[in-house]
Formats: sequence, structure tokens, C-alpha cells
Amino acid sequence: MIKKYFLLIILSVTAFLGTSAQQKAPAKPARVVIINKSDGVRDTLMMSDVDKITFGYSAEEIEAPAVADSVDLGLSVKWASFNLGATAEEEPGYLVGWGDNTLVCTSENLNFYPQKNPPSSLIGTDYDVARLLWEENWRMPTEREFQELVDLCTWEWDEDRIGFVVTGQNGNSIFIPVAGYRSGKQVVESSLLEGYYWTGMLSSSSTQHALAAVMKSVENEETGLPQDTVMMLPMERYLGMMIRPVHGDYVLPLSISSFLQGEPGYSNATIGVTFDGDATGVTAYGVAYEAVPEDDADFNFGNVKKVERTGAPAQETMAVRLTSLDEDVEYRAMAYAVIGTDTVKSRDLVLFTTDCRYVDLGLSVKWAKWNIGAESETEYGGFYGWGDPTGEEKSPYNNHYAVGNTSTCIAGNPKYDIATAQWGGHWRLPTREEFQEMIEAASSASWSYNTNNGVKKYVATFPNGKKLEFPIDGYMNSTLTEKAHDTHGYYWTADASTDLLSYALHISGPRSRSYQTSEKSVHVFVRPVYDEGLEPTPDDDDEEPETAEAGKAIDLGLWSGTLWADHNVGAKSETQAGWYVAWGELTQKISDGYFKDNYAYLDPESQYDGYSTALGEDIAGTEYDVAHVRWGGYWAMPTDEQFKELRDDCTWTPETRKNVYGYKVTGPNGNSIFLPCSGKYNGSSLLNYNEEGDYWCSTMYMFAREYQMGYAMIFNDTDGCNLSRYSRKGGLNIRPVKNKKK
Repeated sequence: MIKKYFLLIILSVTAFLGTSAQQKAPAKPARVVIINKSDGVRDTLMMSDVDKITFGYSAEEIEAPAVADSVDLGLSVKWASFNLGATAEEEPGYLVGWGDNTLVCTSENLNFYPQKNPPSSLIGTDYDVARLLWEENWRMPTEREFQELVDLCTWEWDEDRIGFVVTGQNGNSIFIPVAGYRSGKQVVESSLLEGYYWTGMLSSSSTQHALAAVMKSVENEETGLPQDTVMMLPMERYLGMMIRPVHGDYVLPLSISSFLQGEPGYSNATIGVTFDGDATGVTAYGVAYEAVPEDDADFNFGNVKKVERTGAPAQETMAVRLTSLDEDVEYRAMAYAVIGTDTVKSRDLVLFTTDCRYVDLGLSVKWAKWNIGAESETEYGGFYGWGDPTGEEKSPYNNHYAVGNTSTCIAGNPKYDIATAQWGGHWRLPTREEFQEMIEAASSASWSYNTNNGVKKYVATFPNGKKLEFPIDGYMNSTLTEKAHDTHGYYWTADASTDLLSYALHISGPRSRSYQTSEKSVHVFVRPVYDEGLEPTPDDDDEEPETAEAGKAIDLGLWSGTLWADHNVGAKSETQAGWYVAWGELTQKISDGYFKDNYAYLDPESQYDGYSTALGEDIAGTEYDVAHVRWGGYWAMPTDEQFKELRDDCTWTPETRKNVYGYKVTGPNGNSIFLPCSGKYNGSSLLNYNEEGDYWCSTMYMFAREYQMGYAMIFNDTDGCNLSRYSRKGGLNIRPVKNKKK
């Protein structure tokens, strides 16, 4: 006998405790427990009458339905001689919703069939009612198996029994009755002469629908006459339909293989994934990977890193990009796809070794092949001030570079060394001594000038045959508006001469290399070195610690290394809105409203509608940055570029969590954050709550020099995710960021 299952709604009951002062509290409605049953009936109980809620099995039992014979039609599986719940081939049997293992649910709430986020396949799961009731190798059919029944068999209408006689090529046949479908508690009258049979497969186009075999008459386009046909159509999961089980092993309709696509980079590689077979039931696919262990242990799929994409693949071969890899490391990777509760994996592992950015010359350190800001030896790279880890400082004042530094060498200190801050790991600026070691390793006669790939450079050739290329393009002033001596090369060392001057290598010819002191505000090239023994140098003026309010940093695998917080400023969880603050202000002011006349940064003499420009063009990490002030450490408001990267390199999926609407943002490495759509304040009005997300960037809106505006990331279902602008006086949310290297 099979025990009948009952589905109960899990209720979250919150108790409200109030304290009264000396005057009596106002009357309040009594607290009740409301149970919404699947048949639409609602029961209400006083909370005081509920002792406890227990989940279990009913003592009531139901008879196991008759089990059909299996009929061999010469197909990949055998078909039942009658429907589930029937006793003869003419009977329709059960009309059940897709995945309803109670067999009695008539609710039109899709969450019951079988759940809010259904699997792509019910076959072989606890929601496969054919397997549940008939056991052995009985199960619901796949879409492909039903299509095989249509394509390889002869279908003839039987007017007396109202259904189809389906005959296989071996002469055996089964009868498939038509009896319509049920919506709610009633069979839809207009469908009585049509057949509706569930497959075990979810529709690939919508999680609200599952695939059904629909048998009905349609008009022939050529003759204009009605013609019987069988179609695979997506149907609402709550509709009650017949089930014709099949007998046989469930063979996954898909196999996959993987291969290395192109050459690996030093921190990334692209794996091609090829799908062979029917991928319509795939709900997710990706690549699992790890560095090859020294002991060559077996590949443990459950414990390795994964880059995963949701949904079915758009084409036969898809490219999956792995990021944040270590350079010069051997990796192994496996492609996989998820179908229902099954995971299909590629048979063989893909092996590859990441490239490295350095050349081993046999010296005390290894030298980078190219400059900071370049991606290969065919590029010049960027110009940077000394001691600026961001690469963005344009101040003409030398004391604005390496602010707070008390040492004469910044090598390896991520607060000042741009190589350590941006390339991470063992990378740092070279010292004068290391530059000299490299220069002496190649004799003066081994330096030559060329302009390959359009880049002016001096090339040093070393006794072991390896080469280093040093582009030459002069230096830039602090604002990067003027260049000088573009036939010479200038490279920062890690060594300072005075508080305002630092040493740079000057290359003026094949035999002319010297060191000169330069103002820190001058912008020159940076060529990193790789130091295997590097331990970052602590500084006396370390960054302040993070506060108790600070959130958790989530690594989404972004190219920039940006880490995103798991919740907003002022919130305690990912679904809370947190604070609504005006741009540059440090507190929210919901009770006072967000108006121009109470905005903190106004200047009557400003030509920009009275808004002050004293805050600067970017307030990230400053005294005006509420994320940095409230959370401390390296936390800051995101720039417009960081929000662009989040928009362009991540997958945005609308979701409702704890009754809060928002977007799940999944990075290239499969990790994700949740951004609630908490709306924004304009004056005293909260607009678009639970419909739109509005988040400040740290960057002022500079087009047309509209200093009264700040950049904002605004996203909703209608317009998508866009980097826009909003008046600085408005109240928006803030999601902090910090850099992976910090």
C-alpha cells in the first residue's frame, strides 16, 4: 500500500511583544494562524489554540493503482497498456498536475507543482508519480520518447472508443484515450475530444510550463480540412492531465565534451563546451576546475571551483571563461550540465597551463614582459605617478603621492606600490639595485632599438637567449595632458630620494642608461618584477580597521578584482534596503525629506544650479563617502566603471527573496550577490519600492559638466540595467566595494 502524502504550507509565525507605559495600549486585532489548503479552502485558528505544528504522514492509506503491462512497440522504451490510475485501456485514469505526488491537488498556485523553482526533469525523482506508484522501471516519458512514439508509429482515430490506436513497426499496438484536461476542479469542456498527456520535462522557455503531448485536430494549411495531429506544447504546470508511463531505464539525452579554446592567458582561460544531443532540459551548465595537485589526486567534482551559467545553452558549442587564475600554473577542467537531478560530465579532463607575465633571467627577481597598463609586449602601457596604487592620481602636488609613506622604499607595499596593488601576488616595483643587476646581466652591446608593432622600444638580449623589451615614449605631466622627450624611456624604481623626489631609470640610447630623481607627480612607465619571497611591507600608517557594520566581501571573479559587499550601507541583510542618502552626505533624512534646500553641499555662487563642486569629481574613499566612513578599512562607494563592469560582466536574474523583489547578480566565477529593488527618495516620496533599484556611484556626472548630478545605477524589469544620472539631493541606496588585493 502506498501512503498518501499531504503538502502543507510552512507558516512563518512572528510574535509581537509590546510593552505599555502608564497608559493603556490601543486595541489590536487578535493574532491567528491561517492555513491555505491546496484545494482553495482556508482554515483560520486562534494562535492561542495552536500548541505546535507537526509534519508527518497521514494514517490514511490509498490503494495502489493497477499496474499495466509493458508493450514493446519496437521503440527505445516499452509503453504501458493503459494510463496511470486506470484499469483498462479506454479509461483516462488520473488527471494530475505536473509533479503533484499527492494526486489530489487542484490549486492553481504553481508553487505546488512541484515547487516554486521546479527541476528541469521529474523523471526518477520523488515527483515522478509513475515511478512512485508503479515502481520498478516505470516512469514518466521524456519529450524525446513521446516524439519517437509519434514519428515511428502509425496513429489511427477510433471513433467508438474515442482515442487513438498507436501501432508500432513490429505490429504491436496500444490505445491512447482522449479525455481533455482539468483546470482547478473542473475538466475543461472544450477539451473533451482532445488528448493531453504530461511528459516529465519542464519547458525550456518558461518555468511556469511543462511539456505535454497534445492530441487535437487542426486545420490543414493546404486542404483547409481538419487533421489530427500530436504536438509537444508547453502547458501550465497546475493543469490536470493524463499520464501514460513508459518502462525502461532513463538514458540522459545528452553528452558533453570540452576543449581548450585558444591559448590560456596568465590569469584566464576559455573552455569550449560542446553539447551532443537534446539540451532543452538543461537548467545550468559550466566548467569545474582546479590546479593540478602535486599528488595527482583524483578530480573531486564536489570540492573544486566552478563557473556556472543558468539555463540551456544557446548553441551547440558554448565558451566558458575562467578568470582569477594563478599564472604559470597547470590546471585541469571538466565541463558539466545539469538536467533535473542529474549532472552530465565530460568524460576527459582538459589540461592547460596558464601563461606567465615574467621572464626568468636567472637573477634575484623575475622581470615582467610588459608594463603596467599593457596586456602584451605590443603595447606601451600607462603613465603613473610615484606611489599611486590606483593609477588615477592627477594632482600637481608631490605630497599627494604616497600620502603617509614614511619609508624610502615602497616595494611590495600595496598602499603605495602600483604593481602590488594591481597585479597582486608577488609583483612589485623594482629597486635601483635590481634594475642595475638586470642591466649588467646584458652587456651594453646586447641592447638594440626597434619599432616592431609600431612601438618604439629598446630590446635587451641576455646570455640565456631571453629578451626584455622596454618601450620608450617619454613622460607625462601630472594631468596627463603634455608629453616630453618621447624618444627616451623613463621607468619608476621603488626608491625615494626625498619626501618629494623619487628615482627613475632613464633610457636614452642602446648604451645610455642612468638614474635620475624626478618629482613624484611626474607620470612615467612602470615595469614590475616578480619576487617569490615577497612579503608585503607593513606601513606605520596602516588603513584603519573595518567597523562592526562592515559587510562580507564577495568575490564575483571580476577582471578588475573588485569585491562587492553582501548588503547595503545601513542594512543588516541582503534583502534590507538600508540607508537612503544624498550624494556625499553621511546620514539619511527620511523624516526631513530629500530637498535641494536641505542638501548639505550647496554654494550660492556655483553656476551649476547652486551645487558645490568642492567635493571633487570622485568621492570614493574620502570623508564624503558614507561607505568608507561607516564601514572603514578599504570599503568605498563603487565608481561608475565598477558598476559598468558589474552590469556588463555578470548575469542579472530577477528574484523575490523574503517578499523583497530584486536581482541576483552572478559573476563569471558563479558567486553572486542580491541587490534589492528598494526604490529612491525624491523629496518626501519613496518611489518605485520593490520595483526598481537605485544605487549611487562615487563619481560625479561630468557630461555637459552637470555638477548637480551624480552617476547612479538604475535597474528595473522595463528598462533593464543602466548607468544613468540623478540629482545629488536624492536619497539612493549604496552597495560598497573594495579591491581584491586589499
